Formats: sequence, C-alpha cells, structure tokens
Amino acid sequence: MAMSDLEKSLNKLTKNFKESFADIGSAGFIKYYKLRSPALNYVFGGHGYAEGRITELSGLEGAGKTTLATIIASEIQLRKTKNKVLFVDFEYAYDLNHAQELGLDISDAVKDPKNGKFIFLRPTQGEDAFTIIQELVQTGDIGLVVWDSVAASPTADQVENEYGKKDFGNVAKLFSTGLRKLNPWLVRTETPLILINQLRDNQNAGMYGDPYVTMGGRAIKHYTSTRFRVTRSEDILEDGDMVGIKIKIKNQKNKTGVPKREAFFNILFGEGLQVDPEYVDLATELKIIKKSGSWYKHEETAMAVQGADGVLAFFKDKPEAWQQIKNTVDALIAQKNDLDVEREATEGSGFDLAEED
Repeated sequence: MAMSDLEKSLNKLTKNFKESFADIGSAGFIKYYKLRSPALNYVFGGHGYAEGRITELSGLEGAGKTTLATIIASEIQLRKTKNKVLFVDFEYAYDLNHAQELGLDISDAVKDPKNGKFIFLRPTQGEDAFTIIQELVQTGDIGLVVWDSVAASPTADQVENEYGKKDFGNVAKLFSTGLRKLNPWLVRTETPLILINQLRDNQNAGMYGDPYVTMGGRAIKHYTSTRFRVTRSEDILEDGDMVGIKIKIKNQKNKTGVPKREAFFNILFGEGLQVDPEYVDLATELKIIKKSGSWYKHEETAMAVQGADGVLAFFKDKPEAWQQIKNTVDALIAQKNDLDVEREATEGSGFDLAEED
C-alpha cells in the first residue's frame, strides 16, 4: 500500500526534527519523587515532589523559604542517581554550616567539587546563571536547581550601568527570557527548579486585596507548576532558648496534584523536619487515630495513650502496625480527602498570588 502524504511528511520530519517529536509513552505524564516528609508530600499535592517542574517559594524575610528549599535539596541527595543539587546564591547569605545541620550533604563537594552532591554558584548577573544552569541541566545529572533569590538577581545592564539609571522591568525580562529557554530542558531531563522569591507591599491592594506582591514579573507565574506562600508561624523554644521554627506553607497554584492545601512544619535546628510527628498529626486529622482532649486512641491496636509522644512510644515496639498507619496516610493524601472537602467548605478556592507588572 502506498504511503499517504501525511506518512511521508512524518517520516521526513521525524528524521530532521527528532527531538521535537515527544515519546507519547512518557511525555506529558508527571513523575514524582516521594519525600520522607508526609506533610511536604501532602502540601505538594499528595504524590510527592514533581520532577521537571518549576516551584516558587515566596514569603517575607525570615519566613523559612531557604530553610525549606535546603530540606528539599537534602531529600533529593538521598537518591542513588541524579542526586546532585545546584544552588545559585544571589543573596550571598547562604549558611553552609546551617545547611549541613538541616541534612544537606556538602562533604564531597568540599573535597571534589566536580564529583560531589552539591554545586555552589555565586554569579554576578542573572544571564550568567541561566547559561550555567542550562549547560549543567543538559547533562542530565542534576537532580535539583535552587535559585536564591529572584529579587536579588541583577541583570547585566544593572551590573554595568551607573547608579541612577532607570532599569524598570529588567528582572522581569531576565526571567521571561531565561525561563523560556531553560524550561524545555528542565522537562526533558526531569530536573526540578525552585525559585525563592520575596514579597513586597502591594500599593494597589486596597482593603480586600492581597497586601503583598511577588517579584520577577508575570513569567514566573506562567512557568511555575506550583507556587507556595511561606509564613513563619512561631519560634520553638526549649528552656527559653530557640531550638527551631514553625512555618506554614500554603499552596496557591498546583498543576501537579490536589491544589490549595496548607500545612505546618516544625523545623528543629540540627535536625530538620520531624517526620514521625508529622505522621501522627496527619493520622489524627484524617481520623485514622482518634483524639479526644489529650488522649489518642487506635482501635485496631488497642492503643490509648496521652500526647503525641505517647503515640510514638506505643508504636516503637510495633513497627509493622506503625508502617501500616503510615501507608494509610500516604494513600489518603495522594487523593482528594476529607481534609480537602473541609477546607473548600470553609475558605472556598482561596486567592492567587499577585505579582508586579
């Protein structure tokens, strides 16, 4: 049978533009990396951290954005392959000692920067950063890129020009062009990117609008698959000394899982996230474990104890039962559940982040 004109064209084009024809068996399907933290998996939409997608973490100063990004980076480093983290520090304030306390592995990077799990960049301008990132991402060996931060990223014009010259919109143009070129490579190599962003006062908010806007223009809103507002809730004190922080993360956009979720995280200095206590909280909120006052009960195991610490102490000698509870939590958060229904009933669809023009 003679080939149709369409078949002839496809045969020719697939030879000349091989990379443009996506593998329908994999392209368009999201792959996830399950993090150890169930609360992080929950707030990211239920399945874990999406590969090859762009995430924005925005918040006021001291909210915990860089801390959260560092914890996610340390989780990526636990993989056997694609465990290299590329960190772009435009803030010039990244504390590597604190990062190690949160679990980030920089030991090999100090001995052999080319073969370690951590690559640290401090470019002088955003254009250089995008060029370096794209070339390294194209190797397929980078597991995560963290950009800290959008607001602190100078353009080449800003670096070269004298003070006083108007440069409105330069950063927005930088990210519009840079993300347009970088995004296809992030997807092809399944490399996620975290953009850390600051908030500034929204002068046009009025009485009911969002009082803050993000930096970097509309391109960031367009290219990000997930956007989060990070808020520092309170300090964690022990005998009067601050030993950690509690932060709140609220999802404002999610194209990779159940949207609009929020969660609280206790981050202890020197330890990072507390995974098992997160499972206790989620199991309680999902009614897997019943709570009445300070008492926690679980009928299948005949557990009746006081306090969350009592729950963990009870299951310490029952690892199989505890794992079953954790599996149930993971299954429930991977789909729309009662917590999502309750949230929708109380607050509606929520608001989206504003951004500067």
